[in-house]
Amino acid sequence: MLSSNQVKRISLSVRLYFVRRKKKIFRGVSMKPKSILWLLTAVGLFAFLAALAPIPYAQAQEPKTARMVRNDGVRIVVKTFARNISSPIQPTNPTTSNLQVPAKHLPAIQPNGVEGNGYGTESVIGADGRVQVQDTAAYPSSAVAYLEIQFPWGEGSCSGWMIGPHTVATAAHCVYLSGMGGWATAITVYPGRNSTLAPFGSYSATNWYVKPKWIKKEKPRLDFAAINIGTDIAESVGTFGFAYTSDNSVLQNRPLTVRGYPADKPDATMWTMDGNIEQVAPRRFFYSIDTAAGQSGSPAYGKWGSDCDPCGFGIHAYGVGGNSSLNGATRITASVFNFLNSVIAQ
Repeated sequence: MLSSNQVKRISLSVRLYFVRRKKKIFRGVSMKPKSILWLLTAVGLFAFLAALAPIPYAQAQEPKTARMVRNDGVRIVVKTFARNISSPIQPTNPTTSNLQVPAKHLPAIQPNGVEGNGYGTESVIGADGRVQVQDTAAYPSSAVAYLEIQFPWGEGSCSGWMIGPHTVATAAHCVYLSGMGGWATAITVYPGRNSTLAPFGSYSATNWYVKPKWIKKEKPRLDFAAINIGTDIAESVGTFGFAYTSDNSVLQNRPLTVRGYPADKPDATMWTMDGNIEQVAPRRFFYSIDTAAGQSGSPAYGKWGSDCDPCGFGIHAYGVGGNSSLNGATRITASVFNFLNSVIAQ
């Protein structure tokens, strides 16, 4: 079979012949039988070559596959889930071990360049309205977790919340932060911790996940992550539900609670405050609920009917500063919802 280049050269010769003979053909000049034979041969040859030529095709653009990346660098496809609500699990056997943990002051893990991203660190807005949670073993406080995190260049603390039997939602900068050397090297999860008391014990994380774009850009809209531990603890501590909607009006003015472990309070104590969602953006929402560094990764939650109570609407991170006069959360969108459920499925 002729190569593509050979076909092109022969085809060009045929086309040049037609150009040279064009005037004579269309001026009605009579042609000799030999010329007519040559013309018919050329036309037939051109048709034959056209049949031999490779058929050009437009490569179909495959749908972009959503992926997440694990702390060992493995990329995993994010599944799509039909429902927009993941219901909470109520604790059925809230057995406590009351582990005593040595007192240890850890700095809060804070994201890089928040002012440059148009956001500041979590803030107290006016008078501090946060209230300390005394009974951290009672649900849903039992499903809020204190995180001790080791990085290549240091250590610190964040907050998180149980979203599955062995899965914790938190902020992406709590598990991957370029300013701390990249991936966290170890994470210890303390559900319902209260100072030096860990009522449900401690759990070492086995894997943690972020979106690949977080590693490249570390933008606030990508600041969500999930952690898996090796033990199913839903019966003991319960889980939060979580849900999403594309309708901003559903979230606007919705009652909201932010609960976690601020670093401006006594070490590893849980604090909470209620308020409302005051501003809604496509990937974030904002509120004047008081927070502080250390509460990154806390649940921003409320009620979503009988199917989802308590129900996470977002993952708290960032606050007053830059372009914002409010604290804010990374909104649970369809993409975030699928990401979180995909980690639960691991």
